[in-house]
Amino acid sequence: SVHATNLRFSQAFARDFHAARTLAVTPWTVFLLVSGLSSPLLGRAYDIFLDRQLLAAGMVLLVAGWVVAAAAPDVGILVVAYGILLALGLQLVFVGTTTAVARRYAGRAGLALGIAYSGPGIGVALALPIVAPLIGALGWREVMAGFAAITLIGLPFVWLMTSGPPILVPVRPPRPRPRHEPERPALA
Repeated sequence: SVHATNLRFSQAFARDFHAARTLAVTPWTVFLLVSGLSSPLLGRAYDIFLDRQLLAAGMVLLVAGWVVAAAAPDVGILVVAYGILLALGLQLVFVGTTTAVARRYAGRAGLALGIAYSGPGIGVALALPIVAPLIGALGWREVMAGFAAITLIGLPFVWLMTSGPPILVPVRPPRPRPRHEPERPALA
């Protein structure tokens, strides 16, 4: 699970920085707080700026966060990298993916979002059993550097997927009801 992987990271942070476990979980705690508090602001940014620009910025923040975290000389820098850069990058990508998919596939937004949301679940389910042992075998710094490389590979994909027309599947007008079908009240 995500908790188990963050526990592995926290244990490694405590060991490498000779810090108490309470201090070692601070990067994850700050990550959660920054993610939650920044989401409404980042959502508003998607009302103002282009999806492509903000998604690319999110990917760049993720790469920077992983690189800085991997090289962090102390817990303070790790908190900034993991708790702030990674949180903002991930929220920019998460909110942006949702926004971009909903805009481009307005006529099939439910299906498109359902498919898009299956990615993180499947990805996490596949990655976590691999990542947790790698932290023990290679070290947390090397795993984070690997995350940076993988994220960097995703940047051209984001740029490609946000090119083209802003709407790919327009909203369809509602179908007319047959005359014999009674009108249903709207759900409140």
